Amino acid sequence: MMGIGSIFDFADSVVKEVGKFIPDKTKMAEFEANIKGQAINLERELAENQTNINAKEAEHARLFVSGWRPFVGWVCGAALAYQTIGFNLLAWASVTFGMPMPPGIETGMLENVLMLLLGFGGVRSVEKLFGKAAK
Repeated sequence: MMGIGSIFDFADSVVKEVGKFIPDKTKMAEFEANIKGQAINLERELAENQTNINAKEAEHARLFVSGWRPFVGWVCGAALAYQTIGFNLLAWASVTFGMPMPPGIETGMLENVLMLLLGFGGVRSVEKLFGKAAK
């Protein structure tokens, strides 16, 4: 999955490998600045493309297309809010007032889904950028 970390990690690895063959410090600094500048531009372009995709998706007339991302986001957000705030308040109330303990939610899966929802769009942007996305 592409993201700002992997793009900059890749740029750093390119600089390290190519740097072995550039003894001149000035030329090496220019090369490094160029590679890192290109990484920044690529990340900016990916973010802009994802924003455009999100806007087009949100404008779609069918709720099935425009509403899936907000639905999944709200479900994950509500479940995480319950687990971090509601569960703790209910657990406190159960101990204080002698009520049964409330059920908890396994948040590992929710966090994975939410991170994919927030970050998976970068892969789609790369596909669109290189013309490989399905129409």
